[in-house]
Amino acid sequence: MTANTIATGIARCTVPALTHHLLVLSLLLPTGKPLADALPFTVRDHSNGMRSAYLSRPARADSLVALQFDVGSFQDIHGIDGLAHLAEHLLLRQHLPADKNNTQSLRDFLKSRGGRVQAKTGHQTTRFFFQISSRELPTLLNGLDHILRSPTFPPNTVAAEISAINDEFAFLNTKPEQLLWDALKVTTVAEHPFRRFSAGNLDSFAAHPLETIRAALADFYRRFYQASTLTTIVVASSPAAEQQTLIAQTLGNLPSTDVRTTSAPALFSADDMPQQLEIRFPTPQPQIVMLYPLHGVDRNEAERAIAWLDYWVESDRVGSWQQQLIDTQLVKQVTLEPGLSAGSAATLSLQIQPTAKGLRHIEQILATINEALQALITQSDGHALYRQFRLAPSSPLPIAIDNNDISLWFKQLSKHEQAKEPDGTFHFSDAFRRQIHLNNSLVVLLASTVEGHQKSPVFHVPFTHQRQRFRQQTPIKLSNFTPPQPLSDLPSLSALADRASKPALFLSTPALSAWHSPSDDKDSDVLVRLSMELPDWSNNVRSRSLRAVWLRALQTAASTDSASYWYQHDKGIGLSLRGKPNALKRRLRKLADELKQTVTESRFAQIKKSLIQEWQQPPRYRFAFEALVEDLKQAVIATYDSPQDRITQLQTLGLKSLRDLQNSALPARTTLYIYGADHQTAKQLSASLEFPHRRAHELPQQFTSALRPGKPQVFSRHLASDANALLRYQQAPGSTPGDYAHLQVLLPMLRHQYFASLREAQQLAYGVTVVPVNLRNHEGIALIAQSGTTPPDKLQQATEDFLHDFTRWLNTVPDTQLEQLKVKALAELRNQRQPEETLRGDKLASHYWSQITQNRADGDWSRAVETSLEDLNRDQLTRYFLRLFDTETQRSLILKGKPKNQG
Repeated sequence: MTANTIATGIARCTVPALTHHLLVLSLLLPTGKPLADALPFTVRDHSNGMRSAYLSRPARADSLVALQFDVGSFQDIHGIDGLAHLAEHLLLRQHLPADKNNTQSLRDFLKSRGGRVQAKTGHQTTRFFFQISSRELPTLLNGLDHILRSPTFPPNTVAAEISAINDEFAFLNTKPEQLLWDALKVTTVAEHPFRRFSAGNLDSFAAHPLETIRAALADFYRRFYQASTLTTIVVASSPAAEQQTLIAQTLGNLPSTDVRTTSAPALFSADDMPQQLEIRFPTPQPQIVMLYPLHGVDRNEAERAIAWLDYWVESDRVGSWQQQLIDTQLVKQVTLEPGLSAGSAATLSLQIQPTAKGLRHIEQILATINEALQALITQSDGHALYRQFRLAPSSPLPIAIDNNDISLWFKQLSKHEQAKEPDGTFHFSDAFRRQIHLNNSLVVLLASTVEGHQKSPVFHVPFTHQRQRFRQQTPIKLSNFTPPQPLSDLPSLSALADRASKPALFLSTPALSAWHSPSDDKDSDVLVRLSMELPDWSNNVRSRSLRAVWLRALQTAASTDSASYWYQHDKGIGLSLRGKPNALKRRLRKLADELKQTVTESRFAQIKKSLIQEWQQPPRYRFAFEALVEDLKQAVIATYDSPQDRITQLQTLGLKSLRDLQNSALPARTTLYIYGADHQTAKQLSASLEFPHRRAHELPQQFTSALRPGKPQVFSRHLASDANALLRYQQAPGSTPGDYAHLQVLLPMLRHQYFASLREAQQLAYGVTVVPVNLRNHEGIALIAQSGTTPPDKLQQATEDFLHDFTRWLNTVPDTQLEQLKVKALAELRNQRQPEETLRGDKLASHYWSQITQNRADGDWSRAVETSLEDLNRDQLTRYFLRLFDTETQRSLILKGKPKNQG
């Protein structure tokens, strides 16, 4: 989990809800059209067996280096579960070549240079994603070359990383894919490595002496972390020729050995089919997954077949496969994708959202979908659309390349050659056809109400498993399917101007501020963002409960329009619109009526009931510290209401209360932003707002903090988690450009040293970080630490010791390191000032809108921050830190949590 992820979660104060899309991702591998032959980068196969790819992006401020080793948890050797995961951890603890009698671990080098790293051990691959300044790219590649040639495994370091993995284990039971995989183990072949506990924990490693583990790690690196299993991707601002030379001189010279592995058996056995599995799973609505193991089908053929079938299944035309199944009233949607696969074996997966009627007739759903899939295979076999499908242009190269793009490129660069095929037709083999049968299926029901009598081996997920043939059911007969529309004939979605100028303020009154980013693309859509600050929006829990009803009514009314959506913010509500100018003018003219549109008594009662049911649901947290965020909001925000407060109020309110709130809502103080179109059109759009505006003296109230200056207040609570957690909130003075500049340099230093300090103190914490916090205009920072073994009192003491010693450590930081942090902060700031170099379309519009709502769109703020960064020195940074943690003037809070079972 990265610091950015945590920061975003806290700043927005949201906990992601479990959706069907997440269920699909948890079971499946990435999907999409067959891979295009043309790749967007230069590829080279080196003499040592490594494959590399490199791409020059001159406007990029930093560099990306990604490594993929064709080894994962399926290759855990010497009977040590979790060995591949431990090897991944230890690569970041390896030391770079000695420089002036000083060595740094790879992890510390990245942190000291403002770099980042993400790593992931999969079943058959291990990936590392490095982000570093372009100036440090040669040092990073030389360091990786050194590490892979001569890794070391000191006992203390190995033991520390085993403890870190054990801490991670405490959080795995919050990850949907881990729960599903754990329950699915019982359906697979007993000898398959999928059955093992791939993540590892203290128990799995404690079964082996430390020296045995160290020797196994050395053997693992020698066999698998070497050139013939390695694919490297570099994206940097330097010319491609320079990148090619740098890669060739470093990783291109790595030694290589033959990798000899024992091939794993098939994941599923044909003799064990069919199987049924019911899993207790935290999903709002029951879901059904049908898996067809494709025994004896080449994996490349299987992937092409699944992609071709998916093209047909996605079509929602009248008479299409999808639409005919929906018309049976048994299902809401069916999705077809590649399922859980391993080695050369593939699986076809169908994810089914049943209706209430369908849940009463599950066997008929299965029989109908199975027969419909067989019919689809017959109808699409050899169809003339295939040639056009294969040759359809791939997506353009993204402007802002990230780890998701790199992951897709790794798939394209796979050393396992794709089998060639004729472009004109595709025929399903007899082997493929034979596997699409109910008696060769694994049917999984996911529901929160399953009364499972068995428990999965690691996370004890309740499930019921049985092997039996399905009873004969009469499927609902479907007619021939309407073919999908040829891609070349599909009407292109209305585009948003790829590039637009920086926003300029063209109208400013006490009631309305209007901004515009003009574009020369006259055929493009226009994006309109509207923010309304409403009176009495947060005066009391009554109005705050009613606003939830009002917002839900607005959202429901607009739910059929995919080009608009309503949302709420701290001071009111917002609206996003997208479309052609004339349509937008009509919508804006009707906005006042839309806001005051009344709902019926029955609809009001439905919304109230729905909201109360949502608020009554116990929150689900992926990480232990997220529960403490709720306490933080209640402590910092004086007007924060608990779910029970809102429920109590809402139960007593009637429709008249909602109408009174709507009538008092307008006039509103409004900020309008128009992205795209010309200046004249923008003026016409702004003139279309036909509701009265708020007068200057009628501004909404300002939010106050419930905290008071002084020593930190300390609160403790029990957590529905296996881990301890600590969250120390500190109000951060950041309202001026100077304060903001100091915080940008101080934050990465705090993150680095906080992590190092807790590790040195042997406080085995996971998720240690420092993040910015913004709760209804209350700016601050949060120091976060989680641990499966260290109690919160010790985490708190270690945190206070770290803060006490920080200024002394700050005085030892080399001047060069401080300058590097300033350079990185300046580079990020300049990227923000020129976002059009890296962002396009919606992303660029969102960035501009963020600047407008933060009153930073005129450029003066950025210039002032830049000046402060250039002038910043160590003494100024020290004084800012002391002011930040001054108990006499600043507000702070310490929140501690521990598992319920610890009393």
